[in-house]
Amino acid sequence: MTQQDKWYFQNILFGLLGGWIFAAIWFLMGVLFYITFIGRPAAKCCFLIARFAARPYGRVIGVTGDYSFFWNTVWMMFMAIPWIIIFTYIAALFTATLVGLPIARIYLRLAGLVAAPVGMQLERQLEDWQWQRGR
Repeated sequence: MTQQDKWYFQNILFGLLGGWIFAAIWFLMGVLFYITFIGRPAAKCCFLIARFAARPYGRVIGVTGDYSFFWNTVWMMFMAIPWIIIFTYIAALFTATLVGLPIARIYLRLAGLVAAPVGMQLERQLEDWQWQRGR
């Protein structure tokens, strides 16, 4: 079984354990923001979070060149604080069991992405053999 097969099954399991709900919520929030002209940058962040919530395994979060401390601060004040609390609480619930630790880690990564999504991008995670060859 390859690493991509493992990520595929882990993504399905994460979706069944609530990931699809958060992906749908963030997608709908992005659609609502996109309707207004002013909300289009926020919609881009919502769609980024929805894509990560839909398939978190096999992806890493990277910083682009347009990272903005100001807009991340504005995002934090108006959007992020309740979601950070929700994702942290869910991670704490999954931490109660040993089996739920990998899923708790994904929810903590989601909380980190929600905290500062402006200037972030999703990248494919390289497999172990690609890291060893330096690709």
